[in-house]
Amino acid sequence: MFDSESVKEYPVIISQDVVFFPFTAGVLAIKHASSVEIIQKITKQPQEDRYVVLCTQDQSEKKNSKIFSVGTLCRVRQSTFIHDDCQAVLEGLERVHVTLSEDMQNCSAKPLHTQEEAPAKIEATFRVLKNYLDQYLKLNAQDTIHRALTIEEQETVNVEQVVYKISGNINDIEKKKKF
Repeated sequence: MFDSESVKEYPVIISQDVVFFPFTAGVLAIKHASSVEIIQKITKQPQEDRYVVLCTQDQSEKKNSKIFSVGTLCRVRQSTFIHDDCQAVLEGLERVHVTLSEDMQNCSAKPLHTQEEAPAKIEATFRVLKNYLDQYLKLNAQDTIHRALTIEEQETVNVEQVVYKISGNINDIEKKKKF
């Protein structure tokens, strides 16, 4: 993880159809041999040092598809190797600005602080979202939000965490981007 505005080196996995966000967890199916090797190396490290950056490849352009410069720093919680493939449980920790190495196996990652970019717009969006969430909870049972959060998170409900949890459950990438 980051201390401040520091830049750190991490292994990188490039995905074509999956986006992870902070405060979300999920299973990533990995089939590319170099990415499987990266997970194998990471799982040999202590649990507190198992980090990887997940970047997404833009599929809108068929030729020379680019890799987005913003990714998510993830902790590798668990992995299972089946034949030449791997399934890894990743936990999204933080959005990062990514500069890929030439071999595309590693990257320099710097924390992406969206609140510094447009604090008024972000705060307004969260206020509106919080109002909608409050209205929903008033109309429905209070336990709905508790199903989405872990026991520790229920004690200190953070609107940003709830937004990322909800966005993590949206399967369509275009809808997730709009959200």
